[in-house]
Amino acid sequence: MNALPDAPRLLIVDDNTINRQLAHAFAELIGWAAFEVDCGERALEVLAHESFNAILLDISMPGISGVEVLKAVRANPDWADYWVVAYTAHALPEETEQLVKSGFDRVLVKPITIEQLEEALAPAAAD
Repeated sequence: MNALPDAPRLLIVDDNTINRQLAHAFAELIGWAAFEVDCGERALEVLAHESFNAILLDISMPGISGVEVLKAVRANPDWADYWVVAYTAHALPEETEQLVKSGFDRVLVKPITIEQLEEALAPAAAD
């Protein structure tokens, strides 16, 4: 199923192709228009020209990390209200807690299910 033209928009940022493709497929199945980039630098370039309802953001990437991208998002008044979900393999409770404290709205631990993605994005779908 392809997303409708007025579907909420999701930017998926992950250096791992399989992780991006899985999240993309799940997002479209739940009615989102999904867009992929493979690094933090590219995410910031795309954000400068496109708007999104949510960002699914890998934490550990070469170059600009997901936490650094989040800081840039939260510092920009045009992006500060974006719903940002950490998309990570860091599963320890203290790591998850730290990600939320750093400004992520939710944390998804890889591998994800379609139900987990839908639940994590639900607050942004209503925007």
